[in-house]
Amino acid sequence: MTGRTAPGALVTVDATLATVRADGGFSAAITLEDGPNLIDIIASNAARDVQVVTLTVHYVP
Repeated sequence: MTGRTAPGALVTVDATLATVRADGGFSAAITLEDGPNLIDIIASNAARDVQVVTLTVHYVP
């Protein structure tokens, strides 16, 4: 999973800590099961602002 957040934010993807680059780009390896997968992405910053996004990804092997 890849995405973009504010530089310096802490990001988890389905409880897996993502690697966040200096420009705010992030990535995390997750495992998908066949069919629909709900993925929770949580970003927080030093001011304790939190943003939560839930995505549905359909995986077809």
